[in-house]
Amino acid sequence: MPPRQSVMITMYAAYCSARLKRPKGDEPMKPQQLFDRYELTVAYESGITPIYETKGWLQGERGRDELGHYETCLLPFQDEEGTSSLTLELVCYEHTVSAYMSVKLKQDIFGITHTLAPDAGIRLSVGEPAGALEGVLAHYNGYKWWWTRPYFAKSTSALPEKTQALLWKADGRYTQLFPQCSNVFKTTLRGNGEGFEFVVSPLHQGFRTGRELLFVAHRGENPYAVVEKAAEAVFAARREPIRLRESKRYPEVFEYLGWCTWDAFYHDVSQQGIEEKADELKAKQVPVKWVMIDDGWSPVREKALVSFREDLSKFPDGLAGTVRKLKNDYDVMWVGVWHAFTGYWHGVDPEGEISLKHKDLLQADHAGRLLPSTDAKRGFGFWKEWHGWLSAQGIDMLKVDSQSSLIEFVRGQVPLGQAAKGLHEALEASASLHFDGRLINCMGMAQENVWSRVNSAISRNSDDFYPGKPEWFREHAL
Repeated sequence: MPPRQSVMITMYAAYCSARLKRPKGDEPMKPQQLFDRYELTVAYESGITPIYETKGWLQGERGRDELGHYETCLLPFQDEEGTSSLTLELVCYEHTVSAYMSVKLKQDIFGITHTLAPDAGIRLSVGEPAGALEGVLAHYNGYKWWWTRPYFAKSTSALPEKTQALLWKADGRYTQLFPQCSNVFKTTLRGNGEGFEFVVSPLHQGFRTGRELLFVAHRGENPYAVVEKAAEAVFAARREPIRLRESKRYPEVFEYLGWCTWDAFYHDVSQQGIEEKADELKAKQVPVKWVMIDDGWSPVREKALVSFREDLSKFPDGLAGTVRKLKNDYDVMWVGVWHAFTGYWHGVDPEGEISLKHKDLLQADHAGRLLPSTDAKRGFGFWKEWHGWLSAQGIDMLKVDSQSSLIEFVRGQVPLGQAAKGLHEALEASASLHFDGRLINCMGMAQENVWSRVNSAISRNSDDFYPGKPEWFREHAL
């Protein structure tokens, strides 16, 4: 991300003829090459929808960084009173655009203070992409919080709610756009009948000033390369230690066939059931090299986690006994366990063993539910306690579920992007320490999760598969 701009108050048209000297073919894009128009609608927490107007594009900073030469284009909007402003900032490279929104709303400790509405506080309408639009591929998670579905069309005017990735072809070239969940703003896309709009939500009360990343777009000739380059540009804009999949280590365990207990037992998983299934697989010469003990092995109360230990009524020899038998008698090389991103589906039991011993490692939501702290340091303490014990039982890997439900635990309390980043950082640090990074991310396709994974390389991207329900074959494929 370029340093903060020192704004030169000259109209955008005036600076087009006064460029930095640069190699031919390294001309930064213009805002109009991405979209024909940029119209802003603002909603305050008080319910007021003020009128914001702009006088047009201004010149910002010009320079060069790791992505090449850039020119910053600024589109300031101001309310009728002249006391509140929002500025759209496009950092334009030859093939890439990174967009930011700066907000400065009126504050008067003895009068009126404006704050953005938590949901859809800002809407930026851009119409259809510039050029002759040939086709659109989008991915959205409005269907469920934790999965995404593809959407194909010839226009963006009917994009589904909560679209979080958009690829289009216009004038023979492809553009990939990734709206972002930054520290404070979660930005998604949706059609509005005349094209599409960016929906920007702080998701908590009281936001009135700041500068946040909205989206990154990259244009090129090859759709596969465009997606990769856009992702690289996201990492550059976020300035966070996140890497492309190709730069992450692929855990060896996933080169082998594995078996998960879920469809065989659901929540009734037990030591006896696992051993009987292992006998069956061995008799049929199925070369299973890893086993995942899914949901059902932990002691819970009202869907909240009570203890880090196993449910001894289901595992009388403990997890350690089950692990030893699988490895010694069935040629299994790795055994993993399931747990939720928030401890269990409804978090951590407030009266359970964990809460009594480790309350300083937890945080409460507005409903009183407890979850691992979203502060990375305290959150790491939670996972270290649990994963350290699991590792001592011989557990080698994890499947971490319900990741995209985090929004329902922190909404209105902690900025979503900040919370996701802290919790993923803590989880992955512990998984690296105790399990050499053998981690399956699950139910975590929302953008706040996808863009917050520093080291882990594996993500499950489809809904459950139920062999006995024919309609789920289609669902699983989507």
